[in-house]
Amino acid sequence: MDYSQFDVFLCHNSEEKSQVEQIRDQLRAKQIYAFLDRYDFEPFRPWQKQLEEVMPRIKAAAIFLGQSGMGPWQDIEMQGFLQEFARRELRMGIVVLPNCPDELIEKVPLFLKSFHHIDFRQTRPHPMGQLIWGITGNRLDFEEGSSLEEVNISRLTPLTQLEAQNSSDLDKLESLLSAQKWKEADEQTKKIVLKDNQGNRLTAPKIRELASELLDSIDRLWVGYSGGKFGLKIQRQLWQKILEPKKKPRFNPFAKVEAPVTESQAWSQFVSSVGWYSDDKRQYVPDERFDFSRKAPEGCFPRTRLWLHGGHGNSVKQFVILMDQVKRLE
Repeated sequence: MDYSQFDVFLCHNSEEKSQVEQIRDQLRAKQIYAFLDRYDFEPFRPWQKQLEEVMPRIKAAAIFLGQSGMGPWQDIEMQGFLQEFARRELRMGIVVLPNCPDELIEKVPLFLKSFHHIDFRQTRPHPMGQLIWGITGNRLDFEEGSSLEEVNISRLTPLTQLEAQNSSDLDKLESLLSAQKWKEADEQTKKIVLKDNQGNRLTAPKIRELASELLDSIDRLWVGYSGGKFGLKIQRQLWQKILEPKKKPRFNPFAKVEAPVTESQAWSQFVSSVGWYSDDKRQYVPDERFDFSRKAPEGCFPRTRLWLHGGHGNSVKQFVILMDQVKRLE
């Protein structure tokens, strides 16, 4: 049998087979051929021998994780695919099924955790679009992904009421991000956030009213489609790093300890580090000179400063409140 015809091996616990079969059907609808034991092992031949034959020839491996955890044979298969990855950089990673609890994800082998995983418990980024991207290396735009009917799986990942209300706006944002149209995506994000404030920038009380679900949906899209380079949580990590007190050198007890930075000082460092502020021009970078590309500094997008009511003191205060809102997403 010519195993090279298959695009991906679906490595799974037999307890999760019904869900994996539905994903297989969705993949086949897009001409992506997935090897699944029930359908693709040749009759009257030892399946262990066939497994040894398919592993060196398969193009990618999706390691599914559901509520039953890793099965014993699945674990053996996973170890074999890790060896193939080391030998020839096989495309592989974890695919989290809708019924998977968080504690099982924590038990994934450390090496596999370094791979960006796909999460079918979330509606955004589009999980099937992400899976196809992982298998083929080709990113679908959202419109193509939508034709997959969201991989219903009995609608185990339903939209929240808030997501439903903002669905078309979030769909447009996902489409722009999948096409790497960073400027348009930045503008669409601002439009979504300011929508309930008649397009006006947000004061501190308005920022506190921002729904966590909406911020979480926006953040997942930015983080997912930028490969972890852009997003609200990325900005919070950078902000917290700037605010962290500097440690006294371990082997120099007489060294002077720097005073902690104020929020105003931290803001000045932050806007420069993410590329919003030009130190040489001593001004915020105008759009015509802005780097709207994947090469922009980490945390550059979305430009949350454009959501804030304005004025240096107000912007600092409002950004601090926004970062507190983002912390609640963790």
